Amino acid sequence: MGRVKGLPNSEADRAWDMYTKTRTLQEDKHAGVVFATGTPIANTIAEMYTMMRYLQEPMFRREGITAL
Repeated sequence: MGRVKGLPNSEADRAWDMYTKTRTLQEDKHAGVVFATGTPIANTIAEMYTMMRYLQEPMFRREGITAL
């Protein structure tokens, strides 16, 4: 996946931290998570996938979508 525009080639600690926190809130605490931004999807399909992965992981699992 190294040639997909918008996908970084390295791991980001902040991104993993955000992912684990949203998953913990949604699964363990049964709390909702809301992201508020002025530019939700401005540049690439990768941005949309990333936002959906944070907020809709259970839907991805139900549909069998496990990787980009």
